[in-house]
Amino acid sequence: MVNVPELPEVEAARRYLHERIIGRRIVNVTVLDRKMQDGEGDLASMLRRRKVMGTARHGKHLFLVLDRGALRVHLGMSGSVHVLASDEATSHQRLRLELDQGSLVLDDPRRFGRFQYVDDIRSFVERKGLGPDALSIGMEEFFSRVSGRRKAIKAVLLDQTVLAGVGNLYADEVLFQEKIAPSRPPISLTEDELSGIWSRIGEVLRASIDAESDLDLLPDGYLLKDRRKGGKCPRCGDRLQVMTVGGRTSVLCPSCQR
Repeated sequence: MVNVPELPEVEAARRYLHERIIGRRIVNVTVLDRKMQDGEGDLASMLRRRKVMGTARHGKHLFLVLDRGALRVHLGMSGSVHVLASDEATSHQRLRLELDQGSLVLDDPRRFGRFQYVDDIRSFVERKGLGPDALSIGMEEFFSRVSGRRKAIKAVLLDQTVLAGVGNLYADEVLFQEKIAPSRPPISLTEDELSGIWSRIGEVLRASIDAESDLDLLPDGYLLKDRRKGGKCPRCGDRLQVMTVGGRTSVLCPSCQR
């Protein structure tokens, strides 16, 4: 499994919840780590007696759609959601919703996750300044947001105001598949290269979703299966290298990604 939740892992969490708690009503709320709550107000009073009507996701943000408003959850670096029996618990509970049947728990050992009540999902996305979701952005909009920029392409892909949902691991995979060095600025890329990146983003993210983020189940030739310094390139067999791009660790094949 990928350790840090990125878009595929958040989408998996959304599907997991959608199958288990739609139609449930929130009976009680216990905030076990108030430092992880964003926004103002008493979360318990805002959520209590609300009915779960659906789920949604934008980038790495997960939403429980309620009969009024929504609960926004960001899994941070180590967060996960669990539907449990009322007498069950996890080791690092940060938020617990008692439902009319069972409980929903946010577990987060490293405490980088966040949660809050929002009145409207679209307003939250706009207020947060998030770009379009990485799985729904069209090619023309991708071009308009990315082409001509002078920062490294890796840094641009990680900028959530440009494109929401791509994280460090999957950005490396996309650029590896397209044989593009992560340090190249978009202004140096051709239209075909940009088109390839756009197409590959959807392909890589959907492949991980289909594999349920199990790296062993990803297609042959994927970098994520051995993404480490000194690992072998699945394409040419040369040793992988590590470099820092935009303050983030990047793994690449220096032979394939010149």
